[in-house]
Amino acid sequence: MLLEGNVKILSAINELREAISSCEFHPRDYWSNHQGHIIGTIPTDPHLDPFQEALEERRKHLNNIGDFEQYIEKHIEHIVTQ
Repeated sequence: MLLEGNVKILSAINELREAISSCEFHPRDYWSNHQGHIIGTIPTDPHLDPFQEALEERRKHLNNIGDFEQYIEKHIEHIVTQ
């Protein structure tokens, strides 16, 4: 049951990656407010343009997804080798 649950999580991570990859990400969809950052976000670097800021934010979250994927893979490996 634990193995199947972790495999299901890994499958969902792969589906999430596919969904993110298929989502159009284009500079025309980003604009800044008077402070120079994307509306609804905390500015990470006031020197970045809005699209670059959004791109960096997306990369950060993709890296976190990758870290979680590795965490689940380690669990699967541990379960299989018991």
